[in-house]
Amino acid sequence: TSKPTKQPTSEPTPAAEYKISTLSTPLDGGTGQAGNMFDIVPRKDLVILDMSIHTRSTSDVDVRIWIKEGSYRKHENERKPWRRIVKTTVRGQGEGQLTPLPEGAFPPIQLSASQRQAFYV
Repeated sequence: TSKPTKQPTSEPTPAAEYKISTLSTPLDGGTGQAGNMFDIVPRKDLVILDMSIHTRSTSDVDVRIWIKEGSYRKHENERKPWRRIVKTTVRGQGEGQLTPLPEGAFPPIQLSASQRQAFYV
């Protein structure tokens, strides 16, 4: 509460307003790799609530997601700085389709403006 009262009130604090948006990337593939590393640097405070993956498979696929503070660059071959946040299995939706993670599999990630966060999916 930005201006606390001296005594409790019967009215709750108003809920914070926020906008839900989707960040999409091209579903390009063909590298033969089974993963992707990338950084996110938000312009303003951000909460990442969910993530989908892209896979050619239409069978069950094991999904692991790791994060680390800062950039993934120069840490591609290191295990120590990474922290696993997702370990789940999904039914792949195939080439050119997004495959969502099961509900509750992805924990919300809070980032402050200009805070660089690395992901390894």
